Amino acid sequence: MSLFEIIFKMWIKQKSRLFFLILAVVIPSSIIITLYWAINIVKNDISSYIEKTGVKIEVKPVGDITLNYKGYSIGGNSGKLKLFSTKTINRLNNSKYKNFFLSVIPELTYNYIYKGSTIKIYGIELNKINKMNLSVKGKLPDSANEIIIGHKIANIESLKIGNKIFLKGKEFFISGILNTYGNVYDNSIIMDLMSANTLINKKNSINKIKIRLPYSLFEKRVHKEVLNELKSLLGKGYDVYLVKDDNIVKLNSIKNIVFFLHLLSIIIIVFSLLSISNFLMNSVKRRTKEIGILRSIGYKSKHIIYLILSEIFLISTIGVFISFLLSSFLTYFIVEYFISSDFRFVFDLKDIVIFILAITTVCILSGLLPAKKATETDPAEALNFI
Repeated sequence: MSLFEIIFKMWIKQKSRLFFLILAVVIPSSIIITLYWAINIVKNDISSYIEKTGVKIEVKPVGDITLNYKGYSIGGNSGKLKLFSTKTINRLNNSKYKNFFLSVIPELTYNYIYKGSTIKIYGIELNKINKMNLSVKGKLPDSANEIIIGHKIANIESLKIGNKIFLKGKEFFISGILNTYGNVYDNSIIMDLMSANTLINKKNSINKIKIRLPYSLFEKRVHKEVLNELKSLLGKGYDVYLVKDDNIVKLNSIKNIVFFLHLLSIIIIVFSLLSISNFLMNSVKRRTKEIGILRSIGYKSKHIIYLILSEIFLISTIGVFISFLLSSFLTYFIVEYFISSDFRFVFDLKDIVIFILAITTVCILSGLLPAKKATETDPAEALNFI
C-alpha cells in the first residue's frame, strides 16, 4: 500500500479532523487574498483615472487667494478679478518639459449673478473643453453660443438640453448638462473663452492656466523641477502651484493601507502556523496507534515524516483552491455592493505563484514539528493502544 493510499484511508476515517484542518488553511488564506484583491481593484481604478487625467498645475496672477499645505495648493478668487493676456501661454513653449504636457488649458473664471443667485462662469477654448474629462448629458459645445450648465442650475431653473438662456442680453443654447459632481461645477456654466470675455467686456484675457502632467513625473518628484522652471519662465506676477487632487491623496492612503496589510498578513500567517502546528500535534497524539503499527511493520522515520508532510501538502493544495474560489465570491460582493467598481481579476502569474508558495510553505513549516514528534513514537508503546 502506497503512502498516499494510507493518507486517503486516514482521511476517510477522520473526516471531521480533515474538515477543520482545511478550514484552518482556508480562513486566513481567504482573508488575505480577498483584502489584497479588493484593495488592488480600488488602487488600479484610481491609478487608471490619475494616469488619464494627470497631475494638475495651475498658473494664476499673484494676489488670488491660495491655501498651501505640504506642497499642495487650493486656489480661490480674492473678489477682485485679476487678469492676464492669453499671450502668456507662448512662454510655456520654452519649457524643456513641454513635450510632457498632456494639455495646456487657458481659462477665464469669475462669479456671475444669474436671476439673483451667484454662479460660476468658466470660459474655455472650445477645442480644449473635451480635455476637461467632464461627464455630460448631451454634448459638448461646438459654437460660441452653446454652453454646458451645472446639474444644480438645471434643477433649480428647470432647464433642459436645447433650452436657451440670456446672459447680459446675449442668447445661449444649452448643449449639455453636467452630471452631479458635488463641487463648484454643480453651480456653473461652461462656455467658449471668447464668449466669457465678451460678458465682462474684455478681449484675449484669462485668469488661469491649467497644465496637466503625467502622474509618472509626480511619482519621480520631477513636478517640483517643472514648477520651478515655470516660475522662472513666467517671471513675477504669477503664482504657479500644484493643485491638490483627492485621488492622489486616496492613492497614497491605499499605499499605506497595503503596507499595513503586509503587517496584518504576517500576523495572520504566524497565527495560522501556530494553529495548524498545534492541531497537527494533537492529531499525531491521537494517531499514536496508527503510527506505531506503521513503525512495527518496517516504516522508517523518514517514511513517517514523508507521510505527515505529504498529508499537509495535499491539504494546503486543496485549501489554496478553495481559498481562491471563496475569495472570488467575497471580493465580488465587496466590490459590487460596497465599492461600486467593476469586478475583475487583478493578479498576474507571479502573484498567484507567490500566494501558493506562501500558503504551502506555511503549512509545511506547521507540519515539521508534528512530523518530528511522530518519528519519536515507540512502536512497542504504541501497540499497547491496540
